[in-house]
Amino acid sequence: MASAPSGNAPAGPKVSSVRTAFSLILLLVVLVICVIEVRAGFGQFLTNKAFTNVSQNNMFQDVTFADAQGMLAAFPSESPVEVLATEDVHHYQWFSLLRPLMGGKSPEMFVTTDHSDPPKALTFYTSTEDNSYVAPMHPPTIEMGQEDLHPETSGEESPAASDAAEPATSEESK
Repeated sequence: MASAPSGNAPAGPKVSSVRTAFSLILLLVVLVICVIEVRAGFGQFLTNKAFTNVSQNNMFQDVTFADAQGMLAAFPSESPVEVLATEDVHHYQWFSLLRPLMGGKSPEMFVTTDHSDPPKALTFYTSTEDNSYVAPMHPPTIEMGQEDLHPETSGEESPAASDAAEPATSEESK
């Protein structure tokens, strides 16, 4: 018959208190980094979702800038406003530790507003690699006598383009 185990568990090697403290500190650092990364990604995700609910093709529909600011999630930092001729570009960024280390960009959001009072939110974008965050404008109207400003659309070649296409003569190269 097997004997009943006694109340004392077999004593194994004890872990030093220094090693335990070091492990807990390392665990805490990893936990803080995870919280920062989740906040950054989730903040951009929730903001993008809220903006998508009140927009169509990244263009807001009757949304004031104050309302758009209220939709920002997880407290992003705001960079200085870029003032353009017809609009302002507001840049919001969520701090991230790992993405810049891996060669990526921190999560960010750009909101364009007009110059009205109170300002209205026009568009939002998450990337500026192709400068697509600028709100679309109406095409410029061509007035009488300005047809040569856009030679690619008029069918005629401008004098400057035809001069560039001619090869240099031997007298000009001397």
